[in-house]
Amino acid sequence: MSISKRGAPFPGARAVWMLGAMIVLQRAIAQSRPLTLALVMIAALDMLFGCATSNPEMAWVRTDGRKIADDPTLLQRGKTDIALCHANLDAGPVDEKARACMSWKGYAFVRKDRAEEVRAAYAAAAAERGATPTATGQ
Repeated sequence: MSISKRGAPFPGARAVWMLGAMIVLQRAIAQSRPLTLALVMIAALDMLFGCATSNPEMAWVRTDGRKIADDPTLLQRGKTDIALCHANLDAGPVDEKARACMSWKGYAFVRKDRAEEVRAAYAAAAAERGATPTATGQ
């Protein structure tokens, strides 16, 4: 239930890197340094072609804080919801319509490396309210 693409160290890292490369490129052109110019162009092209794989791994987390993996019924429900909403992360990127559908069914779209943290926050909020609510549409 997650995509297998790796992301940059922080959002916008590639843009920052490209800006730096453009500055070095501009200086290399101004100072007529062909080797620097060639290296910067190669690096810039590499970054442009690498952009297709810059998305971080993502996951669906229930907004009621319940852990899907701990309950076979929730796991089956999650698979059904993903299929109905066309939100299979393994099949490629999901569009806004799929995200809206999953949100309506009680899921949040989060970075996979933060999924447990976000789920725990939802669980704490549910416990604070006094009960574990069921998600909309279930």
